Amino acid sequence: MPDSDYLTDFFVSHADADLEWAEWVAAELETAGYGVIVKAWDFRPGENNLSRHDEALATSRHTICVLSEDYVDSESAARTAAQYQHLTGKERGLIPVKVAACEPPLMAPIIAIDVSDIEDPDEAKRRLLAGVADRADRVARGGYPRSRGAALVRFPGAPQEVWELRGHRADPYFIGRDDLLAAVHRGFRAGGATSAVQVITGLGGLGKTRLAVEYALRHGAAYNVVWWLRAEDRATMRGDYVELAGELGLPSEQDDQAIAALRRELRRRRDWLLIFDNAEDPDELFPLLPERHSGHVLITSQRPGWSHVETRRLQVLSTDVAAEYLQRKGQVADPGTARDLADALGGLPLALVQAAGVIADGMRATDYLDLLRQQAPGLFAEGASHDHELTVDSTWRVSMDRLAGRSAAAVALFRLSAFLGADAIPLARLTAIPLMPAELAGALADPLQLRQATAALGEYSLAETADSLLSIHRLVQAVTRTGLGADEPQWAGIALATIAAAFPDHEQDPKSWEACEELLAHALACVSHAVRLQIETCATVQLVNRAARYLLARGRLDSADAVLGQAIGTAEQLGHDHPVYLSYRSTSGQLLQAKGDFPAARTVHEEVYQARAKVLGPKDPDTLRAGRDLVEALYRQGHWVQAAQLHDRLVEEFTAVLGPDDLETITARAYLATILYSAGQYGRARAIEEEVVEARTRALGQDHPDTLLAQSNLALTLRALGEVRQARSLEEDVLAARVRVLGEDHPETSRGRANLGSSLYELGELERARAMEAEVLEARVSLLGEDHPDTIAARENLAATLRDLGELHQARALGERAVRASTEVFGDDHARTLSAKADLGVTLLAQGNSEEAISLLNECLTTALRVFGRKHTVTTEAAWRLVEHCGPRLTSSGH
Repeated sequence: MPDSDYLTDFFVSHADADLEWAEWVAAELETAGYGVIVKAWDFRPGENNLSRHDEALATSRHTICVLSEDYVDSESAARTAAQYQHLTGKERGLIPVKVAACEPPLMAPIIAIDVSDIEDPDEAKRRLLAGVADRADRVARGGYPRSRGAALVRFPGAPQEVWELRGHRADPYFIGRDDLLAAVHRGFRAGGATSAVQVITGLGGLGKTRLAVEYALRHGAAYNVVWWLRAEDRATMRGDYVELAGELGLPSEQDDQAIAALRRELRRRRDWLLIFDNAEDPDELFPLLPERHSGHVLITSQRPGWSHVETRRLQVLSTDVAAEYLQRKGQVADPGTARDLADALGGLPLALVQAAGVIADGMRATDYLDLLRQQAPGLFAEGASHDHELTVDSTWRVSMDRLAGRSAAAVALFRLSAFLGADAIPLARLTAIPLMPAELAGALADPLQLRQATAALGEYSLAETADSLLSIHRLVQAVTRTGLGADEPQWAGIALATIAAAFPDHEQDPKSWEACEELLAHALACVSHAVRLQIETCATVQLVNRAARYLLARGRLDSADAVLGQAIGTAEQLGHDHPVYLSYRSTSGQLLQAKGDFPAARTVHEEVYQARAKVLGPKDPDTLRAGRDLVEALYRQGHWVQAAQLHDRLVEEFTAVLGPDDLETITARAYLATILYSAGQYGRARAIEEEVVEARTRALGQDHPDTLLAQSNLALTLRALGEVRQARSLEEDVLAARVRVLGEDHPETSRGRANLGSSLYELGELERARAMEAEVLEARVSLLGEDHPDTIAARENLAATLRDLGELHQARALGERAVRASTEVFGDDHARTLSAKADLGVTLLAQGNSEEAISLLNECLTTALRVFGRKHTVTTEAAWRLVEHCGPRLTSSGH
């Protein structure tokens, strides 16, 4: 063919499995100015694939074949090789680019460009372009060279930063969904407003999860981050999301902080794929994602209606495809038998997988059909609708009968798993308990027996196992629970006890959070079954409480609330004096306090403290802890006198019961210092805080968060005593340590930055204070919300600085907003509200609104006298503001 008849420089021929390599080759060539045809970019749905392939071979000056084992076995390789035989006079018409070790006989004489051993993208690009330079004639064409994919294509040979599929592995027999996978890939590449998020919907058993796994395995090389999230439960989904933050080196100690940091990171990146499996609530999922991003999100769901995304509905497999699957995996020799069985199972992938597993293990396909006819004749009725659960129940019965004859331990493990979460059951964390059947206890105690049991489950396609994780389809779990009949409560109890034994005792210790997170979904699952079956009331509430306390420690307040609410009726059954019920109520009070509902928190903590004093005695450590919770609730409501009176007694009792050096006693003394500070007794507070810093440094270390908190409190007291430069130096040290230990976005880091900003303000460094306070306010609005107490404080601080800088209009707006929020959150008589009003009064005075300012400051003083008394620091502060700022005006007005 004359050169003038060629339409482009290169056709990139490849196997489907090597798509990412083909796109990388095409992108680099187009960036270098070559014209390229590649299937993923240039072949359109509805075209004849083989005809387009032959046309591209004929009209391209050169053909690049992406060389791998998959390519050697593909139709593309055969047609390319056949075409090559007729390329007379076409020098270097075929250029192999080797991406994996292979030795194709038809192309053995041709020297390949080898990038199979390279991880560096720049070196791979150099080899590719050097391999075609000066030896590949360019086809003349008008216009500007195009580059359709360079900015979007990642070098597939580079190692991935993060890869997590929760134990899911490739299925070598996957079939029948290639067109759908290609459509998902095209949708992601299109870059449209809705195509960056795609949802695969359909009923249970259709293979939605398997499709997502296959997409990740086929196209994962195009991403630097691939992350699987279990989205059925909100708490687990958020936990998986936070785990990704940790994997990327982002702050992950507090969930809200980690989520905010990860959203910013994903907005910055473009090479990531998140897979949300079995999602049901868009309102829970979408807030996790950045508003704008260049990554890809793949969702599987039984929910049909999703807005503002691309949705693809999954159907059953055709009879032909289902029969081919049975012939390949189940080795069913007779095509007619395969079709009969495929038709009986309605093309349901989950049922086909189970049937093929049993047949591959040795049962004849005709015998399997006969068993189905006996156990489920409805599947063979003319016009049968193929109810999915009935179909799975039928194949499950056959599989279980075969499994029981092979491994009693596998059957027991399967029954246990039916009451846990469906995905990523961490077998390595499960141990034997007294209630278990001997065969299950033996398997959990012996790695060899456990491996044999999980292998049997895998061979019968009842479960998927990898990396010590076990996953079972939810529909199979439901059928298994139903099949237990009268034994269902017994197995639910075994599951509850197994997870309770595995769940860490110190759920609030960050060192245990990894184990807590791995077990959380399974704890919530077995709790739900225990509540449903009304069994093991005490053990159920105990596990709920531990899960909720873990969620509370991670900052997942809504999830903790939902978990506690799940068992409220069960907890009430224990009676209000039961120790487990009181522990449950204590956690509820801590949750209310974390949410800022201080009156409700006080009510709960008073109830728990009084009940524990009656049941356990006033000096029991649990009673003392309940008293400490009550002190905090009183303090946050502004009832400082009551808080101080109770806490004085608690400190004495903590010291007597646990000793002066116990960390619980030290924490009680730290609470006392806070109360003294609030009462204006700064000298006493300082002495105690110095003791607390020394004790925590000795027991926990210099950089422990509790030690840093003690240092931060000491700095506040130093500033109140007028030792501002010493306070500033300590606050700078604390801030640097928190950034190093906790990360930039941690709430405690933000608090340290706010404290330093206040010291800068006191020292007259207003511009630096302003910049720091504005940063703190922005971070707190993002992490905590507009009306959180810490956000209100940040707004007050910035307003005062702006006022002193002369920016009175903006200072007044911030001050008025702080007053409204304080009144709503704390109430009219709270010290925080009075402080906000007094600050606003000073700003009004600076604006020249004397009458309004004096009225507001008088109101603050009158309220302080009524609520706190003449000698309280709140009252003296209100009086000082009135005299300091309004004295001359009061005198001239006759006040």
